[in-house]
Amino acid sequence: MLFRDFGLIAPNRQPLTLNGYLDLRELEHITADLRAAAQDFQLVNVPRNRGSMVFGEASADLSARVRGPIDALEIRGNAELLAGTEVTYVMQETTLGIKDESQTVVRFVAFNDTTTVHDSRPPAMLRLGGIDMLMNVAIDPQVRVSVYLSTDGQNRIDLQGGGNLTYSMNRLGDTRFAGRYELSGGRVRYSPPVISTKNFTISPGGYVNWTGEIADPTFAVRASETVRTTVTMEDQSDRQVEFRIGIDLSGSLQALDVRFDLSAPEDLTLQNQLASLTPEQRQNQAMSLLIYNTYSGPGTSAKVNTGNPLNSFITKELNQWAQNSLPGVDLSFGIDSYDDPAAGPGLLVQALETVFRQPGPGIGRRQGELGGRSGSERSRESGGRHLAGVPALAT
Repeated sequence: MLFRDFGLIAPNRQPLTLNGYLDLRELEHITADLRAAAQDFQLVNVPRNRGSMVFGEASADLSARVRGPIDALEIRGNAELLAGTEVTYVMQETTLGIKDESQTVVRFVAFNDTTTVHDSRPPAMLRLGGIDMLMNVAIDPQVRVSVYLSTDGQNRIDLQGGGNLTYSMNRLGDTRFAGRYELSGGRVRYSPPVISTKNFTISPGGYVNWTGEIADPTFAVRASETVRTTVTMEDQSDRQVEFRIGIDLSGSLQALDVRFDLSAPEDLTLQNQLASLTPEQRQNQAMSLLIYNTYSGPGTSAKVNTGNPLNSFITKELNQWAQNSLPGVDLSFGIDSYDDPAAGPGLLVQALETVFRQPGPGIGRRQGELGGRSGSERSRESGGRHLAGVPALAT
């Protein structure tokens, strides 16, 4: 059976062509020699639906050769994920069930019954076969991959990066996955109970590395989030400080090491104080800011922000409204409250991230930030009612 430009058409109307032959002259020993090639072949084109495990778009250039006996094929090929690929995997919630397997717990046997006795036959010879595969996968740096940790997408990981990976399998079925996935950006969004949504930005330069086991890669990833709060010094003076909370992931997936760090790049005094602390002390201060929005380092008199539960509730409702009412737009709200020494007590309302998802290849995302503050009646003269902060737009 000859194949000459036999085509498989993708949803974007691009073909995957097959050329070669399938030798059927001996049905007990069928052999093949086929070549497959495609350019901008759309592997995935699935809209997001309720219950979808994978959705998005993915396109690739493919080149592969399959040859040998049908029960011992040799596969060699290359695949390249192209820019414009955006794929999301949704982790499904699983429920534990009880399975009744008690029907074979006890079995009664009559040893004088010969109806179940079979004639002894020589064991069949074991013939080694299977697939010998080697595939090289190149990922364009503009490829975006997301993992929804919850079905509603409130908890998720968005990754952007590229690299070169190799997947191999021998005829015994042993698999090996090797290569490095370099991260150029991304975001981790986590919405714990009571606490407001946390958005960690992944720093460029991190990577995920495989050296054999596909389910146990090693990580070197750093992400950070900016938290703004009011710090009360020992002399009872207040000032606003912007802290940067960092999280470092290192080690293998089976023994993952997670560490927190804290810095204040815009406040030299507090930055020097943080530099004098041990890593464990900085980690404790970082957790205090994440949970209570409070800094209690040396030279300060900590005040717990009692407005956090209300802010968290409003933030959750706003994010849920945006998700249900604005299809195609990924809009995330964040609300922080703190005291402004110059303008009096106030409430900061900030749209942390706005990402417009537009269908079609070659159309990227648009990110914007809009901030502002709303103060009390007595702070209006000091500019407490400014709702439009410094906007920013990036691609």
